[in-house]
Amino acid sequence: MLRPGGHLVISVLHPFQAFLGWHAPFEDEQGRRRFVREHTHTHADYLAAFRAADLHVRHCVEPKLAPADVEAKRRAFRHVPDAALAAYVGLPAVLVWDTEKT
Repeated sequence: MLRPGGHLVISVLHPFQAFLGWHAPFEDEQGRRRFVREHTHTHADYLAAFRAADLHVRHCVEPKLAPADVEAKRRAFRHVPDAALAAYVGLPAVLVWDTEKT
């Protein structure tokens, strides 16, 4: 719940990555690799939700995957590093929305 003028910043795995079947990785307390389950939502889905919640989009950022990000995709990078880099570097990695309650 936000009061008028309040800001909500949302960061999610980019929908493009979610459509490819990617999930956000993290390590648990024992150092095991785990994933946050992703559900695909388009930009239009987010905009409709913001509109319904009386949120105005102030800014949207879509940082791109760098070589180090692709190396973190262990399975693909381990087996076909050149192809993985060629396929993924430069694609949008995450989607960051900066919104304000109207």
